[in-house]
Amino acid sequence: MQPVKAAGPKCFRVRFDNRRQPASIPLVKTTIDFPQPLLRQAKAAAAARGQSLTEFVTGAVETQLGRVDIAWYELLNELPTVSRATVAQIDRRVAEADAPV
Repeated sequence: MQPVKAAGPKCFRVRFDNRRQPASIPLVKTTIDFPQPLLRQAKAAAAARGQSLTEFVTGAVETQLGRVDIAWYELLNELPTVSRATVAQIDRRVAEADAPV
């Protein structure tokens, strides 16, 4: 994906073609004009996440539209489990800390 110099000062036009979508979703190519500093930040953020620029921008748009595929409660599976005894101990310590002196 090569940026193409667009009209305007320090502005680049980038073409997106998201080929990783399921076959049932039609793909659409489009062109978006970005200010150069914003494009650099987006490319750096995508690279840091191991994503292509297309994946990064698609994810950002989905987030803005409220279409995040992973529900927040699915992320709970990644948290470590805690025993009931540990939870009770934490509750006791919080109650002790909250108790008036």
